[in-house]
Amino acid sequence: MFPYFDIFGQRVFSYPLLMGVAWGLSFHFYQFLIDKYKVDFKNSKLFFTGVFVASWVGAKVFFLITSQGIDSSLVIQNSNFWLGGGFVFYGGLIFGLTFTIIYKIIFKNPWSSFKVLVPPLAFGHGVGRVGCFLAGCCFGRPWF
Repeated sequence: MFPYFDIFGQRVFSYPLLMGVAWGLSFHFYQFLIDKYKVDFKNSKLFFTGVFVASWVGAKVFFLITSQGIDSSLVIQNSNFWLGGGFVFYGGLIFGLTFTIIYKIIFKNPWSSFKVLVPPLAFGHGVGRVGCFLAGCCFGRPWF
C-alpha cells in the first residue's frame, strides 16, 4: 500500500492522482482514435468533460449512499472527500452511462460513433485500478 505521499509539504493521494492520469491519458487516446478513424463525433470534448464530471459525481454519490454511519453533510464539506478516496465504481458507471444516453439523444450521435470509447475506457480503468491497488482498498488481503 502506498495511499499517499508528501511532496513540498503537500499530501498527495495516490488513488485520485492515478485517476487523473487515467482520465488525461484516456482523453488523448480517445482524441487519437477519433482522428485516426475519422469518426464524426459531435462536440467530443464536451462529451468527454461531461462524462468525467458525471462519473466523478456518481462515484461520490454512491459512496455516500453505501457508507453507513457517516454524517454526509460533514463529509461533503471536507476537501479530502472530493480529492482523496471515497469512490464507488458502479456509481461512476451508472452516472457516466446515463450522461452518455442523454448526450446521444440531445446531439443525435449514432451509436456507432461511440465505438471509440471502448479502448480508452478499458485503458483508463486499468490505470485507475493501479491507483486502487496503491490505496489498498481493492487488492485482497495482506500476504506479508
